[in-house]
Amino acid sequence: MDLVLGDKATFAFSARCRTTWLDGVPTASFYDGQFEFDDHAANPLVRVHGNVNPFEFGGVAGQTCKQFTKTELSFLLESGFGGTYRTQPQVVPSLQGEFVVGVTDGGNPSSLDGDFICVLLAGGVVYDNCGDVQGGNITIQ
Repeated sequence: MDLVLGDKATFAFSARCRTTWLDGVPTASFYDGQFEFDDHAANPLVRVHGNVNPFEFGGVAGQTCKQFTKTELSFLLESGFGGTYRTQPQVVPSLQGEFVVGVTDGGNPSSLDGDFICVLLAGGVVYDNCGDVQGGNITIQ
C-alpha cells in the first residue's frame, strides 16, 4: 500500500545520545529512543510506534555526546534517525517496517517558527509526510 497524505498528524519522539567506546576511543551514538506517529486521515493504518535503532554518528570517533553543541545535534537530527515500527493492534494483520525521521528545531523554545519534521515509513506501510510543525514545539536538549 502506498499512502501520501498530509492531513493533521501528531507525533512524539526521543533519540538519546550515549557515549560508547570503540577500540578504546569514545564514540557518540543514538540509542534507546522511541517514536510515535499518527496521521489522523489514515488512522489506524498510519498510527505507528517505533524503536530507534542504535546508530554511531559518522566521523565523530573520539567525541563524546557532551562535546556536541546544540547546533551539531540539530544537524545530526536533520540528517535523520531511524528504526523499526509496528502498527497499532487495530490493524490486522499487524504490519512492521522501518522508519526514518528528520527534524529541525527552529531554535525558539515557545515558537513554531522553523520547526520541521519529515517522516518516511517503508515495509508494511509505504508512507511519507514532510512539513512545518503547526502546533507544539521541537526542542533539542
